[in-house]
Amino acid sequence: MTISPYERAILERFAASFPASAHYREGRPLRFSGWERYFPEITTDAQAKEAFLASVESLAAGGVVKPAWKRYRKGDVLDALFLLDSEKLYGLLGRPHPDSIRIGMLTFLDDMAGTTADEWMAVLQDHCRRLLENREPFPVAKAEELADVFRLAACTREAASGHSIRALSVRLFRDSKRIEKILPAADQLSVTATGEKLSARLGLERSYPESTIAGDGAVCFSDGRRWDLGGRIATLPLSTISTVARIEWPHPSPRILSIENKETFHLACGILRDRFDGFLYTSGQVNAADRALLALFTTAGASVFHFGDLDPGGLLIYSKIHEVTGGSVRPYLMDMDTYREYLPHGYSITPQAIKKLDSVTLPALAPLCMAMRETGLGIEQEVIDLRKYPGQFSALTRTERRAR
Repeated sequence: MTISPYERAILERFAASFPASAHYREGRPLRFSGWERYFPEITTDAQAKEAFLASVESLAAGGVVKPAWKRYRKGDVLDALFLLDSEKLYGLLGRPHPDSIRIGMLTFLDDMAGTTADEWMAVLQDHCRRLLENREPFPVAKAEELADVFRLAACTREAASGHSIRALSVRLFRDSKRIEKILPAADQLSVTATGEKLSARLGLERSYPESTIAGDGAVCFSDGRRWDLGGRIATLPLSTISTVARIEWPHPSPRILSIENKETFHLACGILRDRFDGFLYTSGQVNAADRALLALFTTAGASVFHFGDLDPGGLLIYSKIHEVTGGSVRPYLMDMDTYREYLPHGYSITPQAIKKLDSVTLPALAPLCMAMRETGLGIEQEVIDLRKYPGQFSALTRTERRAR
């Protein structure tokens, strides 16, 4: 049966939500309203509105959906659509019904029952069966994918070690990208079932954090070697940072500036070199390598400052560094004066981003949080002109402190 573009779009909207809906679990019928937001053209184009309403009537006549019309506007202004027959829905789209997929996955699990003595695997199987029997949201789309999840889960950490993820994927599936495709679902199932991600269990969390540092410090390694940065910029992986015993500075009260964005980091290394002894690029987040360097800085008695975006994300990153440093970090150009000055160059913050401010609890950031809620604007770090703030500190410059 040929269906119109509007019919297909309506069916796709219902199909996208049906597997996670109460309707699928034999609850209330799935309902959608606000179709004019989904198809804005039907409010301004008479032909589009006519085609849309004809599609609604066609699907209703076929028993797929039931329309609810605005009072006194039957057949003209749609209030909502209710799904009546999910079997017909998927039939019109030419796809298997989620229930047939669910039964196929349960059959696969039944065939697996009793084939393993591994308790971890048995717990994972029972968890999957329980989700499927209760029609709970399930991250795997078909039985073949579930079979691949369990084939990966049957692999041992020893068998997985020594291979790149893609090489292991070729060995298991003859597909270099198969593990990358199924691993998110496998992790979601395993962590809710056992408290442990499958990627962690098999050692597949192939994360290689690194951090970038610059300044006049000397990196002293645990084997006695010493590397003088000499103002240069160096990117170090966590494996190298973990062999660093300490970082020595030319004087006992160094200042370190942590910076959120790469371009600003490189500019600051030159423009602010007379105000700070070292710089750290946190790449928008605070990874394990950043945390290790921050620990080395604080151990060396450094005063750590952070300069980031004046927006919800930037404040959350500052909060994280505040936590990592035990509360010893201070803000640099993250204040109300800077915010007001650059407000004309601000950008609109989404409601979802504004919601993130609820997680910013540091009293020092409260005025900024309030201002962002009031204005709905954030300031990107890159628009702040560092050349305007050479005297941000009233204390002696680095050169003066070294001379003393």
